[in-house]
Amino acid sequence: MYKWKFERPRQLINTALSTVLLTFISACSSGDGGNGLSSEDNSNTNFSTSNSSETVLNGNNFGRNLSDIANLRKPITFTVTNPDDRFSFGTAYAARPTASSNGLYWMVYVTNTTANETFCFIQFNGGDYRNDADEIVVGVVLGFTFVDGSVRRLSNSGSETNTCLGPGERGILNGIELQDGLYDSLAGIVFDSISVSSNSSELLAAHVTHEAAFSVIDGSSFNMTVKNIGTEAAILDSVSLYLLVDEENQPLIWGFVSPEDGWDGRLAAGAEGTLFDIKFYDGISNKMFVYLDYDTAGPIASISIDRDEILSPSDFPGADEYNIYINNLRNVTENNKLLLLNR
Repeated sequence: MYKWKFERPRQLINTALSTVLLTFISACSSGDGGNGLSSEDNSNTNFSTSNSSETVLNGNNFGRNLSDIANLRKPITFTVTNPDDRFSFGTAYAARPTASSNGLYWMVYVTNTTANETFCFIQFNGGDYRNDADEIVVGVVLGFTFVDGSVRRLSNSGSETNTCLGPGERGILNGIELQDGLYDSLAGIVFDSISVSSNSSELLAAHVTHEAAFSVIDGSSFNMTVKNIGTEAAILDSVSLYLLVDEENQPLIWGFVSPEDGWDGRLAAGAEGTLFDIKFYDGISNKMFVYLDYDTAGPIASISIDRDEILSPSDFPGADEYNIYINNLRNVTENNKLLLLNR
């Protein structure tokens, strides 16, 4: 998916991803599902109470405001060769954190257009990057990637995934590459097909949501408060996707938010915690969406890499390399969940 320019990070990511795959191969556990019924306390208006991730957070200006957005983001074409009319797409964008960065971040909204169907493990397959001449960009392979949406529990396996979209729900499809000149040459992204799981699923009794605002510590870091307003305990994943947006809620760039140092993400019913990120972004934004993810439970726990084994940003030469590692790791983990579901 990405040709590493630094020997140590390449070895690190290969080792970590191999650990996930090998652990999956040896896993054979099974389990029963949870009660899955959502029970929300709507009395605290400081916290969003929607099960959808599409609740905007507002805050002070975040970013260093050193470059115009037009130099950091551009629209690109987005095509699925074998389309699925149950899904529609927003405008796709390519972005970069700074005007001199070789990191290419791309993102596009995906909406479930059905009136009464819920899908999980929404996966885009066989992707590639195209230049202005509609030629495949050499040296980078897009492969497959999953939608980030709402969290649900699969009824027949008890496994949880945040790759779901209910009727009318909107999620985000995203990716990242690191190649000289790719941002300037990229004109579009083409996927071959979309695959989904239509297995029955249910909302969780544990429901972690975020406060309506995030706090900017300085131009390059922020934090937000989250609360479990459900009736069962929850464990947030070590990383969750967030999306900085403009005034029209169009994507600017994405990143990963994590539990603050010293907190393992565990939240009893009614408990609160803090998530944070440090991102060197030369644009500016005061709005974001957060796609909270839960740590794996039930049978899937046996095929997931332990959070203590996940590498930290300090293990990589830069934030782009770390984001590639995490993004690839998350896609591999979701694919393992899907393989387990289909066993």
